[in-house]
Amino acid sequence: MTMTPALGALAQVSDALTRAAADAQSGAEAAVTTTIDLTLLILGPIIGAFVGVVVSVLLSALLRKALAKAATASSILARVRRPGHFTFAAWGAWAGLGIALVNPHLSDWNGTSITTFLMHVLLIVALACLTWMAYAAAWVFEDAAKARQDSDQGRSRRFETQAQVLRRLTQSIVVVVGVVAIISTFEVARQAMTTVLASAGVISVIFGLAAQQTLGNVFAGLQLAFTDAIRVGDVVVAGEKKETGSVEEITLSYVVVRIWDERRLIIPSRYFTQTPFENWTRRAAAQLGTVELKLDWSAPMTLIRAKVEQLLTATDLWDGRTWGVQITDSDEYTVTVRVLVSAKNSGHLSDLRAYMREQLISWIVTEEPWARPAQRIEPRQTVTVEQDMSRERIARLAAELAGISGTNEAVAATGTSASHAGT
Repeated sequence: MTMTPALGALAQVSDALTRAAADAQSGAEAAVTTTIDLTLLILGPIIGAFVGVVVSVLLSALLRKALAKAATASSILARVRRPGHFTFAAWGAWAGLGIALVNPHLSDWNGTSITTFLMHVLLIVALACLTWMAYAAAWVFEDAAKARQDSDQGRSRRFETQAQVLRRLTQSIVVVVGVVAIISTFEVARQAMTTVLASAGVISVIFGLAAQQTLGNVFAGLQLAFTDAIRVGDVVVAGEKKETGSVEEITLSYVVVRIWDERRLIIPSRYFTQTPFENWTRRAAAQLGTVELKLDWSAPMTLIRAKVEQLLTATDLWDGRTWGVQITDSDEYTVTVRVLVSAKNSGHLSDLRAYMREQLISWIVTEEPWARPAQRIEPRQTVTVEQDMSRERIARLAAELAGISGTNEAVAATGTSASHAGT
């Protein structure tokens, strides 16, 4: 009788140990299973990204070899090579995780918060990389325009301007579409966008009024590019102070003008569609310029023309087209001598004008100093003028003598007629 309680206690202890061992075994199995599942979840995106990179490299090599003679296609490949590798890797990682979740061993993980979060993050990264690749591909417009510039020695600057605007417009659209696509991956954002689209009429009116100036500048930028009013590299006189500079960049909303002192003048695009401005290189870069000198009335024009011709033939700044020297104005003290010169572009013309002005002034000072403008003060002499009456008296006497002579001739003629009648 005394052995029964002891055997019962021993049996209970044995059962407890058995259950503990079973729980430990099941816990170890669960830990191993969880580790394997996490490893598969991690390896899925990694393997997918690796496969994506391999596919991208092989595809890039094949296309580069096949399109070696196509300049535009080669330019696109060069632009999208790096973002393309990242794009294929990102989409490969996203697809790899999706394929890993199809595995029956990972069916319990499908739809969990962790996998949903990972899939969402990889999708956002993939969309961002795709946007980056499309953004980089838009540079092909400018690459093609620059290639054409090199082939025709820079004569088709109009295409560079249009390509620059097209590139910016395309990149802006790509960025907007990419951002909208990324935002649309969030459920809350999709619901908000649906609400906004439902009230699109009111929103569009409010947006149009608020962005009137911005949209006006955008359309003005497009107008400038496709009407060929100004081009990159044109020399214009614009701005409130009418400053002269070269068009460095044309964007969708403003124009960058580089002034001679390296300052950049930022002008809204609407200025060039609503305000008159000067374009010195609209048709050709060659220009005419003048140098005006105030000289004395006795300035030796023949010597000045000879000196101008000598100076022009001695410098490379003159393009050899035309030159001239004229007196264009005068006042009580001086005459204005205008020297007309020509140069192949505005930069050379500015240097040529400064060169001619400096050399002519130096020559006049050293060789012809008497031609410098001077104000003369001469004393006034008092002259007494008396009327000479002798000439008047002589004329009167001549008239009287002529009258007396005429009377005698008339009397003689009358006497002769009477004698003939008596006979």
